Amino acid sequence: MVGNSRAAMAVTLAAVGLLSACSIDGNAVRAANEPPVENVQTTSATDAPRGDESTTTGEVFRIFAGTGAPKVTVTVIADLACPACKLFESTFGPVLDAYRGDPDVAVDYQVISFLDRMSSDNYSSRAANASHCVWHSAETTPAHAQDWRKFQRLAFENQPNEGGPGLPSTELSQFATTAGVPSAARCILESQRATEVSSSTRAVTNDPTFQGTPTVKINGATYTPGTPTALKSAIDQAKRG
Repeated sequence: MVGNSRAAMAVTLAAVGLLSACSIDGNAVRAANEPPVENVQTTSATDAPRGDESTTTGEVFRIFAGTGAPKVTVTVIADLACPACKLFESTFGPVLDAYRGDPDVAVDYQVISFLDRMSSDNYSSRAANASHCVWHSAETTPAHAQDWRKFQRLAFENQPNEGGPGLPSTELSQFATTAGVPSAARCILESQRATEVSSSTRAVTNDPTFQGTPTVKINGATYTPGTPTALKSAIDQAKRG
């Protein structure tokens, strides 16, 4: 994060215990009831309603229970090797999961890999590949998005320390099996989604508005979440128009 955005993000992350964000230059910035099965879509980010701030494109994993265009689109850009993304997931992930049965709210996830330099074995790219593999391997299952979200949580909960080796691909494959998507194993072990990950990452990081992860947008406008309650309020306000 740089400039004013750096200061704003640092203050916000500190308020919720996220001590650092993962910036584009690689430096740390200080700082209920089960719903109906949702519709899930893989889309381009340009399909989602957005403001004038961003020209981001790249593959998006959409969780949406409605039909047609959602009233609200929440976009989350994350790297599975980013410590701040791990803390974002544990703090704000449950808020977003609560909307998976809401026909007015779509949650679009973009999983990128721009932090390979933080490990000795390209963990960021391997983890992103695994995430993409799980999403596409689960597309024919009724619990598609829920299984993918289980994988994401497992990957973040077991995130390796910065600077050393990442988790082996065999362990990422095991996470997929635990999440209910054993069919993703070969894709993970053979890095079959590597080109897709690379393309999506370039699309996101080439956007001049992108400053790091996690990035959150509501209807295309960058949003800096302060607390889970504030995030929920912002989404609900957007629903009301």
